[in-house]
Amino acid sequence: MINKYDDYSYSAIRDILIERFSTTGWIRIIDSLRPNDALTVNISSPEWTDLYLSRMDQFKELIKESIFVIKNQKLGGLKAESIFKNMKILLISDDEVEMGEIKAEREGQTVCFESIVIGTDAPKTFIKETDVMCPMCFTTEHIRADFERKLRTLKCMNVSCRNAKMEAQKTGLVTEDIQTVLLQQPLEKATKNSPIIFYGKVVGDQVGTSFVGQKKKIVGIFRSNIEENKDENDVYIDIISLTDVDDVNEILPSHDEVIKIKEEVKEDDFINKLTNSFAPHIYGYDDIKLSCLLQLVGGVPSKKRADINILLVGDPSMAKSELLKYGNIISQRSIYTSGKGTTSAGLTIGMVKLADGRMIAQAGVLPLCNKGHAFIDEFDKMNKDDRSSMHEAMEQQTVSIAKAGVNMTLDAKASILAAANPKFGNYDDSLTLMDNINIPSPLLSRFDLIWLIKDKVSVTEDIQKANHILDGFTNKDADSDCRFSDRELTGFINTAKKYEPELTREVRDEIVKMYEKLRQSSNNQFNVGIRQLEALIRLSMAHAKLRLKELVEIEDIVAVKDLLVSMYKNFDIDISGGGVQSQLFTTGRMTKEQTYHKIWADCSDSDGKVNLTDFMKKLEEAGVSNLDATKLFHRWENTATIKLMADGTYKKTK
Repeated sequence: MINKYDDYSYSAIRDILIERFSTTGWIRIIDSLRPNDALTVNISSPEWTDLYLSRMDQFKELIKESIFVIKNQKLGGLKAESIFKNMKILLISDDEVEMGEIKAEREGQTVCFESIVIGTDAPKTFIKETDVMCPMCFTTEHIRADFERKLRTLKCMNVSCRNAKMEAQKTGLVTEDIQTVLLQQPLEKATKNSPIIFYGKVVGDQVGTSFVGQKKKIVGIFRSNIEENKDENDVYIDIISLTDVDDVNEILPSHDEVIKIKEEVKEDDFINKLTNSFAPHIYGYDDIKLSCLLQLVGGVPSKKRADINILLVGDPSMAKSELLKYGNIISQRSIYTSGKGTTSAGLTIGMVKLADGRMIAQAGVLPLCNKGHAFIDEFDKMNKDDRSSMHEAMEQQTVSIAKAGVNMTLDAKASILAAANPKFGNYDDSLTLMDNINIPSPLLSRFDLIWLIKDKVSVTEDIQKANHILDGFTNKDADSDCRFSDRELTGFINTAKKYEPELTREVRDEIVKMYEKLRQSSNNQFNVGIRQLEALIRLSMAHAKLRLKELVEIEDIVAVKDLLVSMYKNFDIDISGGGVQSQLFTTGRMTKEQTYHKIWADCSDSDGKVNLTDFMKKLEEAGVSNLDATKLFHRWENTATIKLMADGTYKKTK
């Protein structure tokens, strides 16, 4: 298609723009501009498209010059450039495409699409205009370069000269800011393949306006980095403008639905209705489902962490992953991932090497889930070094990096619902939680709730579970009227999030009493500290939000206490009366496993060797049955904890 302005000079296009901006409507808009304001031009509208296509690289500059001319005439000699030097030109387009549609045939064309900023580098400058001279024939030219034009390879423009390149001069030098951003296809628009990633180049007044995690509408030119002696070329987006996009089209209940919900909240079984609505295809787990709902609404933002972190630990095939996936469906800002296939860089922040060799910081799951939720399966499969990076993210809710000259800290205010499997297959009650899942205590302490799910044989429960699953296969849904749909639940969660209940004096006193009882009853057998106190506060506030209350009430404290009683009960710990009947974390008194290792150390000689008969006798004296002692010995043998020496003694390997 022929563009009628293709043959027009730079000054001719500027004259047309001056005439266009001199109309009454544009004069009114221009007069209303203040320093740092943005003038918006829709380049997809018919009156602008051809003009823009004739000078894509210089169009924003042409608009600025045109407005300066108009303002100079009006100001009577005053320099409009000095008054409006920070004025932004924002080019927008209605011709939006998906990132997956940007192919080779769009080379050199303007594209408009939505994306998420997942990385940025530090702003730099590039030569926009300069004088160049040939050192052989002294031919001099003034060139206007885009940021991809490499002056070091610019050949002499004198055809009779044999010199290969021109040299930049200090005269006529004009520089401009430039920044590289990494753009990822929004997850909701991604196909079964990995999300598409482009890197783009931002110049001028929009440098420094993009932050990791933001969703932006991009208007830019699709380019290739064409290099000699290279068959394949890297592509990038020459970004013309970026505009903010509402991150999430938030689902909210209608006015009539709000009225209905506020009436239902008053009913005694409302919380039960909510829990029945969460993952209805999964049988039971009422307490766990309630804790997931508490996590989705969260606590009240303050100087302290408001997000609730939950860990699900249990035997295989207990629907832990299904709970995570359903939470990902209900939350409108979330990412589901697996710790097995995700490094610390993938979860927090890492460095990416671009095609030109430069390094750029790329945000991981948690920064991208900022103000949302991260669902991490196979949490126990993460590398030891990768897990250590989670400490900062889970408590301070930031992720930091200091590599390759990049020092960056990003917000990661995301709640985490993680799932882990015991390393021995099934959960071993004779071992501590840390020994079962190989997660250190500092990381465990960052979880507000830890749920143990064991595969126990129960005739009654097994029959009920089987019937529940069969009902799902036969599409029977008799209880659908007694719960919310997925969309209704999402709308309710978004509504409840907006509440910020306050703690009354009475409630504060009850929380202190509960915390005091937990501290006293722990007897150093499980870890109860300040983090657990803060967890009590977060959970109580979240429960009040589920009830759409402006104040946290005693009812909320009671519900949280019931959750804790249920949670500890799974570990054979009774806190209902303030007493403890077993061990969970190893912070003081020894567990059975620790007792076994101590007895082994007592029986060891100077070389660390142990006579098996002596070890078994010591175990018997400590009250360990012969059967349990034999099981212990075989388990240590099978896990290569001990090995048989040539003299018939045994020695520990771990």
